[in-house]
Amino acid sequence: MTEPSEPVATTDPDAEPAEPTAKPGDPAVPWVPPPATASGSEPVAAATAQRILAIVVTVAALVLTSGFATIGATRRPEMTDSERSGYVIGTVIFAVLIATAVRWLWLRARGRGEARRLLSPWIAVGAMVVAAFAAFGSSEG
Repeated sequence: MTEPSEPVATTDPDAEPAEPTAKPGDPAVPWVPPPATASGSEPVAAATAQRILAIVVTVAALVLTSGFATIGATRRPEMTDSERSGYVIGTVIFAVLIATAVRWLWLRARGRGEARRLLSPWIAVGAMVVAAFAAFGSSEG
C-alpha cells in the first residue's frame, strides 16, 4: 500500500475546541426558498409528481373497478352476454356516482366545499371499493 500524497487530518481528543465562527443568533445555514409553482405553495417537481401519482392511482383504481364489475358479472351464470355488459357498465357508473356523493359529503362536512376539490383520486378508489363489495358481497353465486 502506498502512502497518501496529502497528510491525513487527525483529531486530538485532548486538544482545545476551535473558536466557533458563527455568533449566537446567526442562522446556521442561509435560507434559500425553493422555486414556487403558480400557486406559490410547493416546489414544481413535487406538484408534478403529485399529479402523476394522482393520475396513476385514478387509472389503476378505474381498471380495478371495471375488473371487479366483470368478476361480479361472471359470478352470475344465468345472465346473457348483453345482461353481463349492462351489469358491468351499470356497476361502474353506480360505483363512481356513489363515490362522488360520498366525497362531496365528506368535503361539505369538513367545510371545504369548493368544486375543484371534488375531483380527486379518492373517487376512483371509492368506486373500486363499491364495485368490490358488489362483486364479492352478494349472497348469490
